[in-house]
Amino acid sequence: MVVITLTNCPTTVKGDLSKWLFEIHTGVYCGHINARVRENIWKRVCQHLQDGSATMIYTTNNEQHFDFKVYNSKWDVVDLDGIKLMQHPFKKKIESSINVGKNIFAPLDLKNYCVVDIETTGLDAHNDEIIEIGILRVRNDVIIDQYNCLIKTQREIPLYIKKITGLSKREINKNGIESNEAIKGALNFINKDVIVGYNVNFDWDFLHVAARKYGIKNDISFSSIDVYSLARKMISDVPNYKLSTISKYLKVDRKQMHRSINDCLVTYDVLLKLKKLDSKN
Repeated sequence: MVVITLTNCPTTVKGDLSKWLFEIHTGVYCGHINARVRENIWKRVCQHLQDGSATMIYTTNNEQHFDFKVYNSKWDVVDLDGIKLMQHPFKKKIESSINVGKNIFAPLDLKNYCVVDIETTGLDAHNDEIIEIGILRVRNDVIIDQYNCLIKTQREIPLYIKKITGLSKREINKNGIESNEAIKGALNFINKDVIVGYNVNFDWDFLHVAARKYGIKNDISFSSIDVYSLARKMISDVPNYKLSTISKYLKVDRKQMHRSINDCLVTYDVLLKLKKLDSKN
């Protein structure tokens, strides 16, 4: 099954789509086509759509049994350890102004920033909770300080979260601090810094929702750098863009452990490797 939605679609593209798919609503096409036809249609859509936008959802043999593609859209496709989600980037994103090609870091002068990673009970910022926060403060590309805490919770930790993080409710509540204290501490630590992360929208959304929940007044309209997006622009010969895959490709010594500070360190190392790779171009 394939579903394609379009805005500002030229007549020629509509004609191509109508040969293979049914238009079930204005600008919405669906049907059953093979992978070769699907990719050819998508290629033609992207070539001729001009100022319009497109989203394609299609069945595939991954863990979710479906995948996304977007073109010229405000929505991003993000990969959270193999789980694909559609994320609306409603904050200012520095990487959106980066020119793809040589020396993509040159306009940024990115030397001072905070690397952020969180662990949560799930993927929904409005219904799940943060259980760990890790932040590295970086100046002139050198780590000078860190913020790390577990956050108490009354919820049971889902089994798959226990497996990937090694965290239990008992350990979290024994060694953790209250959520409002943790969020306030994290935002104060970041202050006005650019935040860097891997799929950084995920971390930012949870912090933003938590700050609103506790009425914490802080200017959290952070500028951000998504290392995941940078990796996609700079590296092509990898099977996927998981942090573990990219760190292995770039020969980062540290291994991803799904614990906040460790994953911050891996993301930091990957960023430095990408900057070094970019400087050679």
